[in-house]
This record gives sequence, structure tokens and C-alpha cells, in this order.
Amino acid sequence: MKKTVLAALALTMAAIMPLPAQVDELQKSSCKEFGAFNIFASDTSALLISLDDALNSALSNNIALNVENYRPQISETVVEKEKARFDPALNAEVSGSERVGKSLSQQGRLNDSTSNTTNAAVSLDQLSTSGTRTSVELSNSRSRSATTNDLYATRLGLTLEHPLQRGAGRTVNLISLRKAELDLDWSEFELQGFVLSLAARVETLYWQYYLRLRQLEIVGESLELAKRQREETGRRI
Repeated sequence: MKKTVLAALALTMAAIMPLPAQVDELQKSSCKEFGAFNIFASDTSALLISLDDALNSALSNNIALNVENYRPQISETVVEKEKARFDPALNAEVSGSERVGKSLSQQGRLNDSTSNTTNAAVSLDQLSTSGTRTSVELSNSRSRSATTNDLYATRLGLTLEHPLQRGAGRTVNLISLRKAELDLDWSEFELQGFVLSLAARVETLYWQYYLRLRQLEIVGESLELAKRQREETGRRI
């Protein structure tokens, strides 16, 4: 009877435990509660980790995931850049000039003559998705000299430019923007898929390790039971 019990125990341990050294690990790392167990435990310290802790640790410390997080941000920057093509642009300009020369007076004498000109202009320019470029400009200039009264000139202009062939229509002008938006959606889907794949992998490994610890506990209990049965059998014999 003793040989039969020992043979059955040896077959059970060979089928469940691929490494005999794991029996020693069972004494150091045992399951404390369902879904949380000690990992890399020792006689003096132990780390109690749950499934949520394992997932949070994997998502926080995974270098590849940190790299993937930048892809949607880069794609979003490209989208904003393409949208900026249709934003209005405000331009302002101020300039001045001065001229010093000689002028002939009515008495026939040469006198020093100084004149200066000041120009100021502001314009608003915008490209629409249809390809039409609209420009509104307001300019003002002032000229003065010692011999004449100040002269003022003001101009308000509206300019419309619309291409007849190349660059005409919303479809053509929005191609780059639509492509950038598709790239953004693609990068976000890739990130979601990467996170789901990583989480599934971590969860699978977690439960595999958890079940392995449970198997080791069962083997340990079977070993203790076999020892007791051997002792009882020895006493009876």
C-alpha cells in the first residue's frame, strides 16, 4: 500500500509541476485571497498583488505603450495644422519716408525743401474651403512738406479670388484635412487595440500564474496527506 501511494503521488507531481524547485516556492508564495496573491515573496517580505494592480502596473510601466500614446498627439497636431489653412490672417504695416532736397522759390532762389510721407495699412485675408480667397484692406497715407498743405489719402478695398480649375471646390481643398483626420482616427484605434491586447495578455498571464499557485498548493496538500498516510501505514504495519 505504501508503494502504491508513493507511486500515485509521484505521477501527480510529475503531471502538475514541471519544475521540482517550485515546491519550495509554494512555501514562500501562497494565495491569501481569491484574485490576489504574493509574487516574488520571501521569508521576510511579500508583495500582495491583485488583477487591478497588475493591469495598472503594466499600463503605467510599458515603454511601448508610452510610445503609442504619442501617435494620436502627433496626428492631432497635423489636423490642427491643416485646419489653420482656413483661418483668417490679420496683417498690419506702417512705413514712413523722408526726402530732403532743394526747391526753386518764386523769387528764383534755391531753398531747402523737406517732405515726408507716412503710410499705414491693415488687411484681413482668409481662404475658404471652396477655394475662394477673400481680402479686405484699409490703408491711409499722409504727405506733408514745407511748401504745401498736408495731403491725405485713404483706400478701402475688397479682393475676391476664386480658381477656375486647379484648387477649386471643397473636395480638393479638404483632401489634406480629411486625410489628417483619418490618420488621427487610425492612430486612436491602434492605441485602443494596443491597450486591449496588452490588458488581455496581462490578465491571461495573471490567471495562469494564479492557477499555477493553486496547483502548487494542491500538490503541497497532497504531499502532506501522503506523508500522514505513510506514517499511519507505518504505524499499522
